[in-house]
Amino acid sequence: MEHYCSSQCPDSLVRTLCTARLSWDVSVLGMLVSFSKGNTLCVIPPNLSQNLPQYLNQVCEDMRVDLLIGTPAVLAFLDATSPRICLEHIILLGDVLTPQMSQPWLKQGVQIVNAYGPTETTVIVTSGTITESTCSKGESLSIG
Repeated sequence: MEHYCSSQCPDSLVRTLCTARLSWDVSVLGMLVSFSKGNTLCVIPPNLSQNLPQYLNQVCEDMRVDLLIGTPAVLAFLDATSPRICLEHIILLGDVLTPQMSQPWLKQGVQIVNAYGPTETTVIVTSGTITESTCSKGESLSIG
């Protein structure tokens, strides 16, 4: 985990939001990334979690989240062009990431990491940084 954090999560990132429920293995990644770097783990307020698609942009803005961890589907609930969004880095796992999902964020200068790990063994086995170049190669993006 130390190697992953040092190679994939810049020291400038200080506020992490993990969109996964605490019962899901990805939430462990969010906690370990935050705690191993001495960062703030932002927790979605219970009153907003039931309607997260509607409030995710607001949560990221209000909590000044700079690192988001979740599935690619969460990107559909966020506005990459919002002037109040502080996101600098996004780690995505658990589903297929398409170029169409990534490109609005890449245009804003956000670093995107696409990762994979079989639930039965670990959260992350492999990961790869997504760039404009990798988006132009095809429909499915690499996981490492």
